[in-house]
Amino acid sequence: MKCGLTNINIPSGIKKIGDDAFARNKIQSVTFPAGIEFVGSGAFSNNNIQTVSIPSGVQNIGTGIFAGNIITRATLPANLSNDVMQRWGFETNLINFYANQNRAAGTYVKNGPIWSKQ
Repeated sequence: MKCGLTNINIPSGIKKIGDDAFARNKIQSVTFPAGIEFVGSGAFSNNNIQTVSIPSGVQNIGTGIFAGNIITRATLPANLSNDVMQRWGFETNLINFYANQNRAAGTYVKNGPIWSKQ
């Protein structure tokens, strides 16, 4: 554990988050500001993240940014590839469900092992 952070608010105007910046804390939710351009590898790995929201304008995201979390709600932009989602550390069930929804933008919610689109 780095600092024991449980909640963070990434303010607008932040363009870059470095590698492992918030790794190994107790963060439960992440929403990226619309102008985010880069998120480094492992930036939010090994937390308690349950909710994540990724804006459509995000440009570069490193590998495993959500690895080791327990995501149950994800707001995603359209047309993310399986490769991108795997690199980010999303679980296989969400990757497959998102692909089956034609990679549509929206909020995806997990209930038990099953994902649905709201």
